[in-house]
Amino acid sequence: MNQQATPETTGKYPGQLFGIIILSIIGAIIIPVRLIDKIFSDILPLFRPEGWSAFTTPGSEAYYALFRPILVGELVGSIILAAWAIILGVMFFVKRKLILNLVLIFLVIHFIFVLADFLVVGMMRGMAQIGNASSLMDVTKAAVAVMVWFLYFKVSKKRMGEGR
Repeated sequence: MNQQATPETTGKYPGQLFGIIILSIIGAIIIPVRLIDKIFSDILPLFRPEGWSAFTTPGSEAYYALFRPILVGELVGSIILAAWAIILGVMFFVKRKLILNLVLIFLVIHFIFVLADFLVVGMMRGMAQIGNASSLMDVTKAAVAVMVWFLYFKVSKKRMGEGR
């Protein structure tokens, strides 16, 4: 039987993929770290008594009726994304076959979460000016990540003979 050498059988990938694999490794390490940092530095401080009461007490200057569910949703969503990013990071190094699809799904959901956060916070009275530029930058980064990695994964699947 004449069996062709493929990356799966030889363990070697085309040279052109080496650089992007390095970027993937960096991303697999940095994304969970950034998400966990966001949870501890940006979200959890809002749950301290002084932050919580400032945003959730009717009559206070920063009060918004939907701020409680928004804060809880932001915390829960960020924890889920961080856990998912950690799992993907581990799977990346274990070489699971589903990793490409799972990463793309993660990036799309992350983009939707960041965009929804940007839109909801932008609608809140008095919050539109706070962090608007950095929030827009987060949305842009998430959108670019989806586009770049989608194109890369599509090309790499073709090169490895896995897709169209």
